Amino acid sequence: QLYKLIDVVEVLDITLLDHVERELMMIKIRLEDRKRDALLAFVDEQEGKIISEVDGFIILEIMSDYDSNNDFLKAVEKVTEVTAIARSGPLALAKG
Repeated sequence: QLYKLIDVVEVLDITLLDHVERELMMIKIRLEDRKRDALLAFVDEQEGKIISEVDGFIILEIMSDYDSNNDFLKAVEKVTEVTAIARSGPLALAKG
């Protein structure tokens, strides 16, 4: 798979420019029946998506900025057990 990677040709630092930044985060959590409705309402409020639901576990997809994803993760950890996390890292494009 490493041979399929594309070489990086150029990197631009756009942190000082007006830009849009997002990060994809997938979280696998244990879903208890008694907390199900509250947790799913919170996920919907945060515009998250349920990707998979099998054997009492669900995988959630959240797409937001880095800080919002961290806040979401902290809130979920207070309610239920987080068993796995995968994050893409920030992706950004300059506006205009």
